[in-house]
Amino acid sequence: MHFDSVIFDIDGTLWDAVDSIAAGFSEGSLAGMKYGLERKRFTRNDILPELGKPIITIFEDLYPEVLAEFGRERAGEILMDISEASKLCEYEAIRALGGKPYEGMAETVSSIAEHIPVYIVSNCEKGYTELFLDKTGMRDIFKGWLCFGDTGLDKDRTIAMLMDNCGLKKSCYVGDIKNDALCSKRAGIPFIWASYGFGGVPEELFYRKINDIRELKDIFIG
Repeated sequence: MHFDSVIFDIDGTLWDAVDSIAAGFSEGSLAGMKYGLERKRFTRNDILPELGKPIITIFEDLYPEVLAEFGRERAGEILMDISEASKLCEYEAIRALGGKPYEGMAETVSSIAEHIPVYIVSNCEKGYTELFLDKTGMRDIFKGWLCFGDTGLDKDRTIAMLMDNCGLKKSCYVGDIKNDALCSKRAGIPFIWASYGFGGVPEELFYRKINDIRELKDIFIG
């Protein structure tokens, strides 16, 4: 199958920043204390199930007591406040600690980019993609990127928007969780499952499966 571009997810596909995210969210939980909430110390296992979700959904999951105690309207305001504080702390943690790029990631993506353009679409907030690019030194490798923080849209619609903006006709998406696969399907493009990442994907939802990111060179370069 011929492609004119490759679109990548970030977390679980290009790098693992879960420990930094957990540290940042733990620090950000201090913002909840002014509402009478206890400080939280999140672990890797707390964060893993939340990856790939929009930020407000993540904080609804991490702070279920807020909705129960304050009601939906007030809870929305409180969770937004905590999420904004946590995002700032998350970014500081990533600046300090970084993430762990998967072995061979930079060389593989750079090699592919010499043959066809590479892009990023993530469900992250504004600024996260740029942090990834700066920490890995890959800002000049990717032709463009778009995220939930930019569009406020589900990932399939963000994929479609990036493709439209960049004039892409035959893209594929590389991601690691079932939602990535479902969004690729709704966007009408093939999905390559990075099985080394953070989630399982049914066989009927992926075009190809890779166990190591370096396997992408066989698909796109040959």
